[in-house]
Amino acid sequence: MTTLEFLSHLERKNVKLWRAETQLRYSAPPGVLTPELRRELIERKEEILALISGHRMESLFGAAPIQPSALAGSLPLSFAQQRLWFVDRLGAGSAYNVPIAFRL
Repeated sequence: MTTLEFLSHLERKNVKLWRAETQLRYSAPPGVLTPELRRELIERKEEILALISGHRMESLFGAAPIQPSALAGSLPLSFAQQRLWFVDRLGAGSAYNVPIAFRL
């Protein structure tokens, strides 16, 4: 079983893992972490910590982590953004603010 498969297995059992400083912390429902699972968690600790911190993303997933774009200037609007801009210009005011009152 690979580390990713092991982490998937833990997720299905509702085990939460996170990094606190240099330690691996976990939260699990009572009785879920058997001695075998704890032993495997300890054996894979360094690899899990590296995965959580993102240092080994390239080797585990075959691609480098996503980096910010170096584009400068304006980017084109998406269709939804264009639609909101058009509706805003068409009417008087915001497309999200439609004042109305109901008497109950």
